[in-house]
Amino acid sequence: MKRCYNQLSISKKGITVNKIGTSIKHLRNYNRKTGNGVYVMDMKNIILIGMPGAGKSTIGVILAKVLGFHFIDTDIVIQEQEKCLLKDIIESKGLEGFLKIENQVNCDIITEGSVIATGGSVIYGSQAMDHLREIGTVIYIKLSYETLKKRLGNIRQRGVVLKKGQNLKSLYEERCPLYEKYAHIIVDSEGLGTEELMEKIVCVLDELPDKK
Repeated sequence: MKRCYNQLSISKKGITVNKIGTSIKHLRNYNRKTGNGVYVMDMKNIILIGMPGAGKSTIGVILAKVLGFHFIDTDIVIQEQEKCLLKDIIESKGLEGFLKIENQVNCDIITEGSVIATGGSVIYGSQAMDHLREIGTVIYIKLSYETLKKRLGNIRQRGVVLKKGQNLKSLYEERCPLYEKYAHIIVDSEGLGTEELMEKIVCVLDELPDKK
């Protein structure tokens, strides 16, 4: 029997997964906050947000296979649209230019039955985040700064959006509150392998209230 992380706490910051349980059931339909304050999530799409190096794309591919969903990596969509790498877009169009493109690409996503892995800077686009929250369940894959620092190499080569004079630590501190703000669900992935994280996400989705 697969492990299920099924103890949840619901607050203004969304749903936080706290504890390991023991069951996994059929996935159901979830989204939006109902009139009585119960969170009901919509499984039309699953949107993964979080810092670079959190494993959004890796876990997204596996999650899509497990659920029978399509997989979309928005960083790749941006590169295909602009016909160049993320770091080159930032270099040629500047930080604000890149964020404008990223916001536009995410706003234009129309899909159902997809796992969407977003870029780490997606949370700077309020229009994009409002749209993504409308079309699916937004999951923040949370990871400690210390772990991210070990995972990341040259962050500029990865196309990470950094302001002048900013480093990874200040970027982390700036973004984390925004990830929490927009997430329906916060999943702490510290110390978890890929399969464990996938199971944790599937189980927490299964444990949410049914849409009536």
